[in-house]
Amino acid sequence: MMTLVVLTIGVLSFISCNGVNSSKQKSSEESNVTKETPQHAEATKEEEAAEKAEFENKVAMYSQMDENKDNKVDKKEYEAYIKKEFDRLDKNNNGKLEKNEIENFDEYNKNGDEYITVEEFKNNKEIIFGKIDTDSNGFITDEEVEVFEKK
Repeated sequence: MMTLVVLTIGVLSFISCNGVNSSKQKSSEESNVTKETPQHAEATKEEEAAEKAEFENKVAMYSQMDENKDNKVDKKEYEAYIKKEFDRLDKNNNGKLEKNEIENFDEYNKNGDEYITVEEFKNNKEIIFGKIDTDSNGFITDEEVEVFEKK
């Protein structure tokens, strides 16, 4: 009986040792397969940095709009931000945006002339305000902005 117990323990030890070794071998093989190359790791870091920068820009933009810091942007604050943004884009300070001053020129230029007026710019942005303000309460919250951005 003692021999059987010793033999059983020996067999179990052998099986368990081989199982651990094969598991370690499999784990090692799997980690070799999924190991990132330095180029892949660098690309991932760059993507993460770009996403972080984009997020920080959005937070900064929202913060600039929310002048009274109540964590929501009302229409008055939004319009003030639009005017500042228009003035920032108007590099030659002629009160009009030209093709070389703004991306998506045709999207804003509703009447097809050679420039975008403050009114055209504002009207386009007011449409966007309405799309972001999903509960139509006249305020844009950071949650509404996040939802809009995901669309």
